Amino acid sequence: MIAESNTSDTSKSMKKRLRDAFGYENGLYEAIPHLLVFLQGDTSIAHPSPTMGSKKPNQIEFMLCRLIGAITSDEIPVIIYLDDLQWADQATLDLIGMLMLDPNIQHFGILGCYRDNEVDRRHPLFGLLKAVRLNGIDLTEIHVGPIERESVNSIVSDALCLPPSLC
Repeated sequence: MIAESNTSDTSKSMKKRLRDAFGYENGLYEAIPHLLVFLQGDTSIAHPSPTMGSKKPNQIEFMLCRLIGAITSDEIPVIIYLDDLQWADQATLDLIGMLMLDPNIQHFGILGCYRDNEVDRRHPLFGLLKAVRLNGIDLTEIHVGPIERESVNSIVSDALCLPPSLC
């Protein structure tokens, strides 16, 4: 997407937001060298630096929040889909919380799925959802039941281009 719109006003606006957030000298470009290519047009940058792994976890999380805040806009909203959140570790849930609660991140959403029969009040995900709600973030929950056998058969039939009787 970035390469396709390199000359558009949207691209110029994103470049400005990235420069404002990070400047040109930043460890983020070591981890994602294509961002520097996007900003400068320097295609000689090929591989990330091995020093990124030495960054402290909080620095990486902070840079990720700033990156998402810089690339999202009215023209480029970002939605991240995360499945099986009932299995997410605490570090992942903390990062999700940071992204959801950062006031500098606009035009951003997370579509998260989890098995509600595996998440009770003691589960860390429950605590995250509660904290997000307490901070005034609207969450919409959609409860989906099990898929019926006939529906699965229809999906498989469509995917394989076979009549339902053969699936």
